[in-house]
Amino acid sequence: MKRKAGFFCGLFCSLFLQAQQPDAMLEKGSVRYGVANNGVLFQQNGNAAFEIPKGSGVHAILSSGLWIGGLDSSGGIRLSIAAYDTSGRDFLPGPIDRTSILPDDSSYWNYVWHVDSMEIADHTSLYNNNGYQAPWSIANWPGSNTRPGNYNPVLAPFIDLNNNSIYEPQMGEIPHVPGTEAAYFIMNDKRPQHQQSGTQGMGLEIYALVYTVAEMPNTVFVKYRIVNRSYSQYNGVFAGIYTDFMLGNPDDNYTSTDSLRNTYFCYNGLPYDSSGYLGMAPVMGVKRLNGKLNKTIGFNWDPNDPQGWPQTPQDYYNYLNAVWKDGSELMDPNSSQTSFLYQGDPCDGAGWTEYGSSGVVPGRRNMLGSSGPYTLAHGQGITLDIAYIFTQKQGDVLANVCDFYNDADAVQTYYDVVLTSMGQTPEKSTLRVYPNPAHKEIHWELQEGIESTSIQLIDMQGKARNYSASITAIDVTDLANGIYLLWITDREGNMYQNMIVVNH
Repeated sequence: MKRKAGFFCGLFCSLFLQAQQPDAMLEKGSVRYGVANNGVLFQQNGNAAFEIPKGSGVHAILSSGLWIGGLDSSGGIRLSIAAYDTSGRDFLPGPIDRTSILPDDSSYWNYVWHVDSMEIADHTSLYNNNGYQAPWSIANWPGSNTRPGNYNPVLAPFIDLNNNSIYEPQMGEIPHVPGTEAAYFIMNDKRPQHQQSGTQGMGLEIYALVYTVAEMPNTVFVKYRIVNRSYSQYNGVFAGIYTDFMLGNPDDNYTSTDSLRNTYFCYNGLPYDSSGYLGMAPVMGVKRLNGKLNKTIGFNWDPNDPQGWPQTPQDYYNYLNAVWKDGSELMDPNSSQTSFLYQGDPCDGAGWTEYGSSGVVPGRRNMLGSSGPYTLAHGQGITLDIAYIFTQKQGDVLANVCDFYNDADAVQTYYDVVLTSMGQTPEKSTLRVYPNPAHKEIHWELQEGIESTSIQLIDMQGKARNYSASITAIDVTDLANGIYLLWITDREGNMYQNMIVVNH
């Protein structure tokens, strides 16, 4: 009883001594950036909050947010828009009741859960110690729902050591998040009147995970899981990421699209970035990792311009579909309709680019990249895995664009090889691992008839150790406390995995 009393005292104290906020600043990598639970990233109190290099005072992004639009059964436009933290709000914190399709009390969910890998590793080691006080975000991680009502029973990913679908940090269970640092929040679009878009919402519940990994210190990863909790079906649904770029001095920029890499990016329009990155003008890009980027467009801030800031629901929906406010199609210099703004290659000068085009003056730039159209019936969802990638390796602007392509490819490979496996809910039906947590050794059993050909143990940073395919146990005494993925491949190429907690 002493241990449990100590833990729960720590949990109770943490509720009051560690006042959690609706926003957070993360800074474990090369970038210091802000996250808010209203759907707006990289901005705080109207100020840019994507400082890179960290401590430089120079920012690459002013704001970025999730835009979603679709059509209801009568053809009416429904929108949920996050643009700036000083503008109107379309989102509320918290989940949606699956029976009433009403949001929970938003004040209960008005948090960003901020965790890092060191805190998680410490928790796996210390949770059993008398007097241990878990960090607020671990003690109060919204893993399994405890609110009255018919909400999704699992609201945040966690390592379920005893497979009872209940988050129990007092038993050593921990958030299941990749990387060195992460922020998590839940929001919905059931605000009675959408202040930004002026429409009604669709009844969407959105889970957002923002994180960094040690191997990609200049990249911020974001996962959005968007679920239609309403009983209505929506057609022509687009989900997009809007980004207002700074790139140091915001008034000397160009933008471009690389549709093959599912990426849009901003680069300097002048050789020297005055009052910003100076002679080392970088590139800042936004990349979809798990699917196609189908549309891109950019616009100015004049609300009266047909190519300016959106004012009506139709304007927002048009932009998500890469169409101008007046309904005219996006056209390239050859008068051909296109779905991608500036889809040429500044690196080699081929195609439609701002760089080198007559009369195109560098300036402040934004872009919206969207995917779709989708159909969202009741219970269906969309997952967007996004990477914000910063490249600054050379002094030459165009050379950095070429380097950016290489960085974007490297991020995609890391996502495909490491993050997709680390982020999955482990499949335990054919692989039994014990004991878990492990102190000295881990043992495993595969279903009869399955013969392994390779065995790997991968830490949360993606570093792998390879073992002989003939063994069924691993000595973990030389491993640091933390979370590992046991990954076994059989002769047919099937893969089996399970999450392991090492706690000496």
